[in-house]
Amino acid sequence: FLALIAGTGTDSPELTISPNPGGSALTEAFNTGNPVKLTGRNRTVLDRQLLSLLRTPSMIAIPVNAGSGCAGVFALGSDETRQDSTLELASLFSHRLGQIVANRQSTGQITDSAESLQQELDRQHLRKQVHEVNNPLTIIRQYIYQLRNRLDDPDVHQELDIIREELDRAGNLLQHMGQKGTGPEH
Repeated sequence: FLALIAGTGTDSPELTISPNPGGSALTEAFNTGNPVKLTGRNRTVLDRQLLSLLRTPSMIAIPVNAGSGCAGVFALGSDETRQDSTLELASLFSHRLGQIVANRQSTGQITDSAESLQQELDRQHLRKQVHEVNNPLTIIRQYIYQLRNRLDDPDVHQELDIIREELDRAGNLLQHMGQKGTGPEH
């Protein structure tokens, strides 16, 4: 199966694609090992969905050939007027990417399992969530600091210091959770 991995900074939809021949540009590129332009082709449902995700009028599907087979397909949105130059550049990129993937597969740094891919995506998601939770903690901590400077009551200072210490503790726990999720044993 092919899984969608997006580099857009937003959550990508759950999309798993069977590599069995089905007429889409993506599966054709995967099965033939050759780049496929969407221009002039009948667009399958999958092709239209990918165009919508890419927010582009056309697409080029370029296989990432690694070692003995295709490791994946690089789907690149394009317009129909510059597809030849886009294809040339993207082919160079996917060729180099294929070499890197093949090298890492041969040294055992990459496994072909969907489970390891899912684990890496889960680790990235956890790091993103830890970062997002730390943002409001930092803002709250800053407001406590400002409030403490405005007040002259030592008892209030002590209570605000306790709140700040607990925020720091919560932030450290979150950081620890995010870091533990990145090790190979987790």
